[in-house]
Amino acid sequence: MDDILRRIIKELFHEKKDGIPQGIDGMDSRGLAEKLHEILETKRYLIVVDDVWKERVWSAIKYVFPDSTSNRRIMSTTRDDETASSLASSNHFLKIEPLKYEMAWKLFCSIPFRNDLEGICPQELWDSARAIVDRCGGLSLAIVTLGGLLYSKHSVEEWRRTLESLNWLLNNENSLIERVSNILMLSFYDLPHYLKNCFLYCSAFPEDYLIKRKKIIRLWVAEGFVEERGERTMEEVAEEYLHKLILKNMLIVADTNNWGRLRACHMHDIVREVVISISKKQNFCMRLETRSPSCKSSRLSIN
Repeated sequence: MDDILRRIIKELFHEKKDGIPQGIDGMDSRGLAEKLHEILETKRYLIVVDDVWKERVWSAIKYVFPDSTSNRRIMSTTRDDETASSLASSNHFLKIEPLKYEMAWKLFCSIPFRNDLEGICPQELWDSARAIVDRCGGLSLAIVTLGGLLYSKHSVEEWRRTLESLNWLLNNENSLIERVSNILMLSFYDLPHYLKNCFLYCSAFPEDYLIKRKKIIRLWVAEGFVEERGERTMEEVAEEYLHKLILKNMLIVADTNNWGRLRACHMHDIVREVVISISKKQNFCMRLETRSPSCKSSRLSIN
């Protein structure tokens, strides 16, 4: 709870010229609650509490906010139906439906065919592409992930094999989350070997963390993940790796400079959860909260 309250306070001051209130990093829950209430008491606001997994989390913090008026609104998002129904009454509850098929098709085609074909699917790939979009069930994350996977595949045979792998993976899925997770797994295992460790490494950062381009490049080079390529420096090769992961929609651009060069990126929270599970299975990295006496991971992430 402390971290949630502290983060809300910091976000409220993120774009203001006046600085973040002093001392909040050392405050306990009560101090943070009082400070947040004081800040909001005379203000109009819209606060979005994103990705709430448990009703008890909201129950613990909702009393911090001043009584709601027409000028004050709090919105929460969740992937869990049971949690959603406990957060709001039915007339304040909005269920986001999957994309209609034609919208899903348009979104999908805008990714693998975005350069040479201006978002138009070639006739020879039509059957496989339609079947792949159908298997995504209108889930936008699944669509953009598969679109990124297929961005570098051009032959009918490559698309057919991808569809076969997808059908095999999704044969017994029981929920939308399982469907997305399986598609993300397929995208990970389709990565070239030199990108797999680089991508796994990104999951060691905290959720919603802005991964700075220069920082991640240096870390990859230091870890020995970057291969030598002719006259190019290791940093140049690592930057190419980073752009490939972005093109495949495995990482998301978060900030660029005035010339459009990447400054920072981040990992979608669902993608991160899947990658953390892969990282754990492969003994690549262990998170401190999941420590185990039998853990054989070669890296430790303390968030």
